[in-house]
Formats: sequence, structure tokens, C-alpha cells
Amino acid sequence: MSLKVVSDASTPKIIAVASGKGGVGKSTVALHLALALLRRGERVALLDADLYGPSIRKLIPEGTMPQKVSKTRITPAFYKGLFYISMAHFLDKDQPCVVRAPQANKIITQLIETVNWGPLDYLIIDFPPGSGDIHLTLAQKLAISGALLVTTPHALAVEDVKKSIGMFHRLKIPILGLVENMSYFVDPKSQTFIKPFGEGGADRICQEFEIKCLSKIPITSLYSEPASETKIFEIENELFTTLALLVSSALKSEDKREMQLTLEKPDKLKVTFLSGKVLCFTARELQRLCGCAHCQVGGAKVEADVKITNYFKAGHLGYRFAFSSGCSAGFYDEKLLGNI
Repeated sequence: MSLKVVSDASTPKIIAVASGKGGVGKSTVALHLALALLRRGERVALLDADLYGPSIRKLIPEGTMPQKVSKTRITPAFYKGLFYISMAHFLDKDQPCVVRAPQANKIITQLIETVNWGPLDYLIIDFPPGSGDIHLTLAQKLAISGALLVTTPHALAVEDVKKSIGMFHRLKIPILGLVENMSYFVDPKSQTFIKPFGEGGADRICQEFEIKCLSKIPITSLYSEPASETKIFEIENELFTTLALLVSSALKSEDKREMQLTLEKPDKLKVTFLSGKVLCFTARELQRLCGCAHCQVGGAKVEADVKITNYFKAGHLGYRFAFSSGCSAGFYDEKLLGNI
């Protein structure tokens, strides 16, 4: 399955693991969350979207490498049930990825559209630091179900994760919760809790933005060493098992769509609202409502014979439509469609 456009029924739950700051353990959290979901019997894949500092390949023992299966398709890497791919698979060892933003966007688009993942229940995306072009491309190209934010207790990490919260709010992607990584470590002799980065960082964020702290993860060699030197693929981890349950629960509660879509014909969509109200739209009418920059600012012409090629969930309130014209960026929710 390519992730370019997927139907509403077959859409995997897509989780963004982000922080706004590098070095807080996003990749570690993303990997352990993926493994916890895998142990539950879910079909899971992991996409390393941090082109400039890819870490996922280093954290996972070498398994089956990505393979080119056609001119436009590759299979992801695979190890003990987990599908994954990283920019590191296409670079020499220690080679930096030195590209400008437009080229980075093309690379991310290729990873989204050319990787044949197969049927999935969850796709975990290890987001890069910051809030730039790659983040916007991922949000535009994929129906991201929700964001799991990672911070440490340190004041600088806390300030940067606040910016990520603002970004996801603007992109209409729900915040599933917060993980405080490197929260503490336990002194092996005295068994006392030591908090080298301070305390209360996650709690302050959660109170300010009314989100939940889903886990506080200690500093331990189990998380700081590569999987090749530990047994994380074999040993169940209680902290991340609980985190996986909480994330799954948050995904269910965040789906607040108040309408059901039925694509009756390629050029006709029926929308049924919870109130019982039913409206029908032609593909041309829908694209004329599109609020993306290409359609609104660029003045794109909507052809009379435009078709809806597919639709998919966007955030927790609405949908995006893919049109034969090439547009798939507009956001449609109950407020937009119900008031026409």
C-alpha cells in the first residue's frame, strides 16, 4: 500500500512523534511505541522523517534492507515484524544529508508515495526537530491521526515543545498527549530518584495547554543503547505497553467527525450528518470549496469533468479529498460542508 491516497476504510492510524527540539529522545520513544503496538498484534511501520539526523536505522539491528521492486516502488526495511525506513538507508555511513528545503520535501514525498508498506494498522512517524517544510509536507500528504509530543524536564525543551503544540493546533492535528523522557534515574545503591534535568516540565505544559502526560520515562541503558546491544525486541516493556494503550485510547476519543461520507460516483459525494441531514456534492462543487493556496491564491481552474479519486481522514474533525486535478490539500469539516 502506498500512503499517497488511501480510502477512509483502509487508512492506518498515523501517529506523529515530535518535540520541536532535537536530543530529547523522539526516535527512542517512536521505536518503543511501535514495538509495544507490534506486541499487541498490530501491523506497524516506522517512518524516520528526520532527513538531516536519521536515527531509526542505528537503533534497530540490520534485517531485510529496502528493495526496489519496480521503477516507482520499493519495499521498506524489515526486522522481526517491524517495517521501517530511514534516509540513512540511502546514504553511506556517516554521510550527511545536505539538501535544501525543496529537495527535502521531494525526498519526504518519495518516502510517502513510493514505499510499498502493505496493510497497516499503525504508521509511526519520527518527526524532525523544529516546525518547517518537512512538517508541513507530512501534514499535507498524510491523514495524521494525532501527535505524541516528547520533552525532557529541562526548561529549554519545555519551551520548544510549546512551539510544536502551536504548530499542530494550526495544522488541526490533535495532541494525543505528552511523554516526559529522561525524567529521572534510580541510584542503584540508595534506590533514590535523581532528577538531573529538574522536574515539573511536563506537568507545566499539560496544565497550560490542557493535555495529558501519558508517561514519564527514566534514564536507563535499556533506552540509551542500540537495540543490537539490548533485547528490546524480545522483552516486553511495561512503561511502553501502558503508553501504547493510552495512545490507542486517545486516538479513539479524538475522532470527532460528525459526518459520514459515501462516494456514490467519481463525481458525486453524499454526506450524512449526525443530525440526519443529507447533502450531495459534485466533485466540482467540492474543489471550488477547497481552501488550499493552490486553489485560492493561485486561482486554479476547476474543470467541469473533475473527479474525486479518493478521500481520507484529516485530523480529528474532517477529511481531505483527492481530485483528478491533482489537488488533495483542502480541509473539509462539518462546519464547512454543513453550512452550504
